[in-house]
Amino acid sequence: MWRAVLLVTCSLCCCRAWDPRLWMGSLPDTAPLGQITIPGSHSSGASNGPFVSSYTQNVDILGQLMRGVRMLDLRFQVGKKADGTSDKCTNIWVVHAGADSDVRVDGSGGVLDIINVFLDENPSEFINLNVQKDSDCDDCGCTEDPLEVMAAAFTEHLGDKMVNYGRNLGTYLLSEVRGKVYVAVNGDQYWYYPDESMSGRFPADADCNGTRRLPPTCYTNIQVWRQNNLEGNVSSKYFKFTAALTGWRSADDDDVVLTNWLSSPNGCELNSDEECAEYLNAQLTDFDQQYYNYGPFKASGIIPMDFIDFHTVKHILSWNQFTKGSHLQVILDEYCRLAVASSDNSCSTVSYARLSGSGFGCFTSVSTTESDESCYGDDGETYTCAKGNTGDQYCTRDKELQAIVTDYSQNYGELQHVLDSYCRKIVSQDSPDLFSTAYQPLLFARISTVPGHGFRCYSTLADQETASCYNNLGETVNCHSGSREWDETEESIAVLDLIVDDFSAYGQLQKILDGYCQNVVVGEAADCRQVMFARKESSDFRCFNSLSTTTTDTHCYDDTGSQTSCHTGDAVGGRCTRTDALTTIVADWTASTDMQLLLDTWCRVVKSQESVDCQHVQWARTESDGTTSCFAALDHDAAEGSHCWSNDGSSNYNCHPGLKTESYCTATTLTNIIRSTCSNGAKFCYENLIAVGTSWVASSPDGYLQQALDSYCQETVALDNTDCSPVQFARLNDNGQWRCYSSLLSSTLPRCVQNDGATTNCYPGDDAGGAFCTRDAHLTAMVEDFTNTTDMQLLLDTWCRVVNSEDPDCQHVRWARTDSDGTTSCFAVLDHEKPEAAHCWSNDGSSRYNCHPGKQTHSFCTVTTTMAEIRSSCANAASSCYSNLLAAGSSWAPSGGGFLQQALDMYC
Repeated sequence: MWRAVLLVTCSLCCCRAWDPRLWMGSLPDTAPLGQITIPGSHSSGASNGPFVSSYTQNVDILGQLMRGVRMLDLRFQVGKKADGTSDKCTNIWVVHAGADSDVRVDGSGGVLDIINVFLDENPSEFINLNVQKDSDCDDCGCTEDPLEVMAAAFTEHLGDKMVNYGRNLGTYLLSEVRGKVYVAVNGDQYWYYPDESMSGRFPADADCNGTRRLPPTCYTNIQVWRQNNLEGNVSSKYFKFTAALTGWRSADDDDVVLTNWLSSPNGCELNSDEECAEYLNAQLTDFDQQYYNYGPFKASGIIPMDFIDFHTVKHILSWNQFTKGSHLQVILDEYCRLAVASSDNSCSTVSYARLSGSGFGCFTSVSTTESDESCYGDDGETYTCAKGNTGDQYCTRDKELQAIVTDYSQNYGELQHVLDSYCRKIVSQDSPDLFSTAYQPLLFARISTVPGHGFRCYSTLADQETASCYNNLGETVNCHSGSREWDETEESIAVLDLIVDDFSAYGQLQKILDGYCQNVVVGEAADCRQVMFARKESSDFRCFNSLSTTTTDTHCYDDTGSQTSCHTGDAVGGRCTRTDALTTIVADWTASTDMQLLLDTWCRVVKSQESVDCQHVQWARTESDGTTSCFAALDHDAAEGSHCWSNDGSSNYNCHPGLKTESYCTATTLTNIIRSTCSNGAKFCYENLIAVGTSWVASSPDGYLQQALDSYCQETVALDNTDCSPVQFARLNDNGQWRCYSSLLSSTLPRCVQNDGATTNCYPGDDAGGAFCTRDAHLTAMVEDFTNTTDMQLLLDTWCRVVNSEDPDCQHVRWARTDSDGTTSCFAVLDHEKPEAAHCWSNDGSSRYNCHPGKQTHSFCTVTTTMAEIRSSCANAASSCYSNLLAAGSSWAPSGGGFLQQALDMYC
């Protein structure tokens, strides 16, 4: 059942911007192969494990495909001395430099089967397979031509997935080769084309041998350029690489694909091939394509490398200027390809979800010439992509697809993404219907509408919305319910409830540990292909696929770094050990200062949303040259050094350095601003960052008041007035008027306010070079009310922004105000045009004083009952309640009993 463990989807909570399995899916179908840069691997089958003493890769072939590699260099041998079978010619093995392995090329679960199933599950992708006979085995018992044996294996395992050549590869559009394999046999300096028999191999024609073209160079009109200089040191190898690249482009042969090898040379002068690869890969990431004036959509061909790493692969893929996509669109396409195609014979070939004039539908193909706004980004907004081709089979699925968009972009939190991901990754593979012809993949986790059924996994969604999803607090929220229940195993379904229980009790540290398993460890090895949960067992720290339904133990961590009870990992479901890496995360977290916690949290909350390169970052670390970057992983093998920051942001202390993986980005300027701005209030900045979320900026001084003014510009002014859409910063101008600005100047002036209303230095607004909108009356009203506030009113206002803002209707609220009839509501804006009146509350919560009323805008909600409870519970302890609210965050609730009970709560 090896196929059942191959289907892998990344955890939706943190893989929303880009999925390396599907990077070709984000390129337009009209992209010619000659204009796409493709990462490859040298001697792809020689990974650490099968070849302990001589290997070129750290992960196996499946791991390479999952990381975005689309050119595989496969070295093979027919038969081997240790093979005890009677028919030696039926067994083809991966070899490297004459060394045997236990990795099969053919047979069930072999390399060709893995390629076949990978393309079945990811039909947007295309694989270039370069095959080479590595060595002869004279006493292995097979007398047939090994290339003929290999050709028969191609036909058996790949069949019609092999591209039928007839013109230069570079001229093929991506739409013509998606889901297919380009097979080339290189061992005897011949290329193999699937539309010709192996006996019809052709050597290179004499007139095809140009100075930069090594044989084999052409078959009729098919041309291949190749650079694979094996001699010299790493510097000369890199020179050959760049020379081939510029020489190839100087001929402007867009129809021809260059294979430009960056693997280690035979004469590498460093300590190991791995060190050579690290040097060459690092050189590549510094390589500036534009220096060679390639122009738009010029590619760099196929680049095979040793010891591939995420960062280098993603850097190479950044050269593909076509790239545009979202994880939501991937899910929509997946729904068409997996759910719709398997449930309706008239839709059996559909693969692409697109908007069209007749609504939302599933299409077999997309246009190679026309595009429009028919795809969806993760924010629920449309973007331009290749439009659906109505000339081929298509099926309208408007309601189902719109339901997915609505739930994904509006209702989901991180917890619901984890639940859906568990259905996709684990429950789908455990279903007893898995190999039934009636089986449909399970894509969505929902609370069943059938009484007593609890959680279930569904393949489709219903029209109606019910309380069938979960927010991050473990509370049910409305979303589209599931439309059909399958007979999944009760044990696998029970785990969904465990996920909710554990997640609701998690602090930030345990979520980070789980996220490391889901986003960094996943796919690193066969045992790690579907891991989701980090659990500490005695001396071993592991990532697990699933959780035990019967056992709990102190295997999780709270935010103090102490172990706490949670559901244990299920060893039967699959696991892999990552003790050093996970232990390092706990150690650095528990030793963190408030400033370092602020910088780390900024990376994971704000910077991770900025670009594909930053999507999984968690840790801010500063290098010896002062460069600060956000990393997805820490380097547990390296010694601790001065990479973290003291509370005032002026000096460093020792912690583990960051590790450059697939997710990594530099953020020196912004982290310097954060350290400067929050030097006297890192904890307050952290609390504000948690409350504001992705829109938080650190260009304002410490204090809630200035942050509230900035947030008003970002969340209210920018939304209500299109002329002000870029504004982010509230600043006084030279005349003492408040304005919202889109950009700031670099020198400081007294243009911001402290919590007491006094002006303080900050970066002033740019009146000349940026957009701005005057909002003097609104912002002045906010300053006046805040500086005159009582502890009780501060508590009520803070409850609105920290707790009540979790409600979608209340997401920007900041001010609690009570009307003359006793109704209390949370508002995003104060009404400066109305006179002050008795809308705010005294310290004991028994009487009101004059302040500006709230104004009903797009963000507003009534909370009379809860506000009355808060005033009653905290009547004699508003200050303590306020401190407790900041510590507990969105899970805080008034517990009654006055100061003593609040003190007890604070102790807990």
